[in-house]
Amino acid sequence: GLQAIKKVQFIRCDNLHDFGLEYMANAVGTHLETLEIDGCRRITEFGLAHLEKCSGLKSLLLSNLKAVYRKDKVLERLKSALPNTDIRHPSF
Repeated sequence: GLQAIKKVQFIRCDNLHDFGLEYMANAVGTHLETLEIDGCRRITEFGLAHLEKCSGLKSLLLSNLKAVYRKDKVLERLKSALPNTDIRHPSF
């Protein structure tokens, strides 16, 4: 099943929206180890909040997410919820 999914990359996925992240987090959040979200213009801070459920994440890369407001607060929440995750945000 979906538990075999360990790595997901969303790169310039114009049709990916917050509900997609919610679904993914609920389906594979505890098993997913690596997630990259780069240049997905419909992702907002509300979608990223669902990543707090991804307790198995070892690596999270967030980049070029123009629709996310209050990025500092988003990062603070994610770092608090996912203390064992390497969260990188080069051009968040």
